[in-house]
Amino acid sequence: MSQPLIYGLNRQITTIGSLGIGLVKDESRVRFVTSFCGPANVFRVRARITGQGSWNTLADLTGNVNEVVDVFTWDEIEVVCLVYDSTESSVKIVATSFDNALGPLFRLPDDTEVESSIVTFTSSDNSVTITGDSVTGVIDFVAIGGGAASKYTQEFDNTSDWTLNGANYEIEIEQTTHLKGTSPFIFVLDSANEIVETGKTIDSSGNILITVNSNPDLRFSGKLVIF
Repeated sequence: MSQPLIYGLNRQITTIGSLGIGLVKDESRVRFVTSFCGPANVFRVRARITGQGSWNTLADLTGNVNEVVDVFTWDEIEVVCLVYDSTESSVKIVATSFDNALGPLFRLPDDTEVESSIVTFTSSDNSVTITGDSVTGVIDFVAIGGGAASKYTQEFDNTSDWTLNGANYEIEIEQTTHLKGTSPFIFVLDSANEIVETGKTIDSSGNILITVNSNPDLRFSGKLVIF
C-alpha cells in the first residue's frame, strides 16, 4: 500500500535562495519539473539525515528539466536556486515525492527511465546470458564470445612446453581444449605481457599451432590468450 505523500513543491520565483526544507521520511524519490528557465538557471537539490549539520548535494537541475531524484536514504531535502535565469518574468519549479509502490526505477545510458513493478532483462541478439539469485538479489550478466569469462588462457615455459619439429619449436592447442571454434582470435604474450610475433596457424578443425625458430632457439616463457 502506498505511503501518503509528504514532500511537495509548487513555486514561482524571481531570485536566488532557498525554497525551504521538506521531509521525505516515507518516500524514495522526488520528481522535479522546472519551466520558464533560461539555460543558465540552476536549482540544487540537497539532502541530509536528521541531526546532520551539513548538506549533501543530490542533483543540480539546469534549465528546464523533468527529472527524478533518489532520496531513499535521507530525511530532509532542500531546494536552492543557485543561479536565476528566466525566459519570462519568473521561473517555476514543482515537485512531488512518491514511494516504491511502482517498483524499481532504472535509468539507461541515454537517460531513458524505465519503471515498472516487474522489470524483465533480455538479450535480443542472445549475446548475453542473464542469471539471477532470488535469495541474494544478485543478477549476473555474462557476455557470450567476449569478456574475461569467455577467453581461454594457457601459460607455457621456455623449455619443456615446446616440441621440436624440424626447424621449429611448436606449441599446439586443440580446438577441443580451447573451445573457441574454428576461427579463434589468438594473442601470444611473453612473461611481461607484451605481444610476441610468432608463427600461428589454424587448421580447419580449429586446432592452433604456434611456432618459433629452433636455430637460433627463440623459445620463451609466456601465455596464449584465445577468444
